[in-house]
Amino acid sequence: MSKFGTFFKSNPENKESKLAAFSQKSTKFFSAMLDSKDTCRVGGCNFKLISANKFACISCSQAVCKEHSSEVSGEESQRICDFCRDDKIRAEKEGKTLELKEKLFQEIRVLQEDRVSKTREVSKLGSKIRKLENECKENQTKFSAEQEEIKENIEKQRLLLSAIEAEYKEIKMQLEGAQIIEGKASIKLDRGNKTLGALKVEIQTLEGEQSDKQALLDELKKTASNNVPIKMIKESLCKLCLMKVSLTNSIMFKNIVPTAEEKKPQSQEDMKRNICTCEVY
Repeated sequence: MSKFGTFFKSNPENKESKLAAFSQKSTKFFSAMLDSKDTCRVGGCNFKLISANKFACISCSQAVCKEHSSEVSGEESQRICDFCRDDKIRAEKEGKTLELKEKLFQEIRVLQEDRVSKTREVSKLGSKIRKLENECKENQTKFSAEQEEIKENIEKQRLLLSAIEAEYKEIKMQLEGAQIIEGKASIKLDRGNKTLGALKVEIQTLEGEQSDKQALLDELKKTASNNVPIKMIKESLCKLCLMKVSLTNSIMFKNIVPTAEEKKPQSQEDMKRNICTCEVY
């Protein structure tokens, strides 16, 4: 295997770049052998040996053929060799690469600053979150304590409510008993009112009779004081009526001496037996 075959086979990935370098070296070698004015700068084509159009590169002003050059601005007369074109493209790419790198560096700096600011914000948020977690734990502890207290109060209120319900039932039973007693009392009161009305009527009747008897007694007193002797009155009345008459008319019976039987003290049985028979009173 030749030297060049071994070179290309050992590095297949960089084949194109190495081929271009080899082409440049060979071109320089052949250009040195021939006159630069009669040969192409890129491909080494001899314009005397090969019928090819000859052009001058607008960048390096060296002779170049049509195959190894390109048009500029769409004009056939203005052409640029492949070497200058590649250099120009490489320079443009390097400029764009530098601009892109600068932009990327600026973006990286902005991102780093943004990262630092966001890291600070995250740290602040972390501290706030920790504070909120601590507050949440404290509030949860307070809430659990308040919940236990509320449960105790509810239990107390429940016991109090049960006691009130029992008391209410007892009061209700007492009220029902009182209503029953009130009903009975109202019935008794109605009966008492009826009895009282009857008694009032009876009392009025008795008062009328008493007034009539009193008038009659007054007439008898007048008659007795004027016409009837005291001894006759004493003999005609029973002991009870005589006692009442003597008390009411003490002046009339002042000089009458009581008998021995009248002076004797009477027992309760004798008093019970001495029932009025004359019906004066």
